[in-house]
Amino acid sequence: MKNTHMDMDEEACKRRCMYKSVGLLVLRLIFVAWMLHGIQKLMDINGTTSFFGSLGVPMPGVMAWVVSLLETFGSLALLLGLGTRYVAPLMAFIMLVAILTAHLPSALKAGLPFGYLKMELPVSYFVISVALALGGPGRYSLDKLLFCKNKCPEKK
Repeated sequence: MKNTHMDMDEEACKRRCMYKSVGLLVLRLIFVAWMLHGIQKLMDINGTTSFFGSLGVPMPGVMAWVVSLLETFGSLALLLGLGTRYVAPLMAFIMLVAILTAHLPSALKAGLPFGYLKMELPVSYFVISVALALGGPGRYSLDKLLFCKNKCPEKK
């Protein structure tokens, strides 16, 4: 039972990798809430279409379906950690558009800095999507289970 400095460094590295993966798993839980927003849009697709039209979104009928389906099934995919590097940038993009078209104008009307409170959830969704697009889903994900097998260095 030889415990060298190198063994302790390797063990500390494994713990850090595990903590990172647990942190990414916890971060992905936010997509339960975003999925509910998508389901809500699907349940009232006509209202969603009207709302998108009032914002000046081009092809509001088509975009209502695209956004509603992406929010619903994209959120489910990210929650499970499936297709993360493809889905997360799409989710970030639709949230950036939502921030610029719907949330920012109402925040500016309310006045800064407290108007920002009208944007905190969309900004959080955007930031989390960008973080997952850059960092991936972590070890506890379907991406890891299905596609990484033994070739990913994190899996020791």
